[in-house]
Amino acid sequence: MTAQELMYDIRALFDEYNEDGVVISPEDVATLQANGLRVLSMTIQEIFAESKEFKEVNFLNDRVPNLLGDLSQFNIEQFIGEDQHYPNNSYGVVGAKAYFFTLDDDATVLIREYNGTTWDVLEALNLTPTTKTDYKGLITPTDPSYPIELVFSGSTFYRHQNRCLFSYPFKADAIPDYIPWFRYEMPDDFGELDQVIAEYPERQYSEQPNYKWEGFKTLVVNYFYDGSIKVIYKPRPLRVETLDQEINIANPIALEFVKYATAAKLALTEDSDMVNFLEGKANELKFEAFKNQPASEEDIIDVYSKGWYWWLAWHLEKNLNQ
Repeated sequence: MTAQELMYDIRALFDEYNEDGVVISPEDVATLQANGLRVLSMTIQEIFAESKEFKEVNFLNDRVPNLLGDLSQFNIEQFIGEDQHYPNNSYGVVGAKAYFFTLDDDATVLIREYNGTTWDVLEALNLTPTTKTDYKGLITPTDPSYPIELVFSGSTFYRHQNRCLFSYPFKADAIPDYIPWFRYEMPDDFGELDQVIAEYPERQYSEQPNYKWEGFKTLVVNYFYDGSIKVIYKPRPLRVETLDQEINIANPIALEFVKYATAAKLALTEDSDMVNFLEGKANELKFEAFKNQPASEEDIIDVYSKGWYWWLAWHLEKNLNQ
């Protein structure tokens, strides 16, 4: 439906839609049309949460193995003057192709390889972060069979965590973060969360309770979760600026609310005698639009075997807890 079609219905409430069966030209009701677009836009924003328009965004989350091992590498370690080697052995790990780590202050970090006789420095990173900062990059050993290690060095105190050596052949701009929680930003038109669905590789599909939400539109997922995450959300509507703009409101009751609520606001200058009627009808429609829908899942209560009085007690307790 276009904004013009909505405006036709709104104009009809003021008997400004047609004259002798001929639709009145928008130019003849220019003030009503211009004001109507602005008010219409505000009213749509008001009801967007119940418009029944949904969008979705999907994220893939799967673990990339850490050659240093998981869990302990997330721990915060302090550098207090003595070089720290990862892995903490004398023979390193073979196959490292990328690294990741986090620092909070000045540090020297070495990426070294063992050629069978000595440990040679492939790259020396002299880093000067002023706050907690992530670093990552590619590793190109002289020989793929040479063991690799990370060495945290320097001359002053700092902290480091999230140490990782990846064996996957990532592109330089596609090295993943190695952090306990991944953060996914929602799209720009994100208005309100509806559901977070987990789709596991083993053909499971469930509403996902094991996620965190930061701020207004940042989804936080644990590193150890493997699967696809689908976020279903209610998009924030665009401002209505032209009569040919498409208006998407799937809920028919919410659509009727938009018409009456817009008309009620316009009636303040167009026909003040209609304000109370239009506002009353808009409030009635808004109440209906916001009524809770049936739950997607509900327990089946065995009333027959447990008896009427048990059901009545259960029903009263459920209502008191709502």
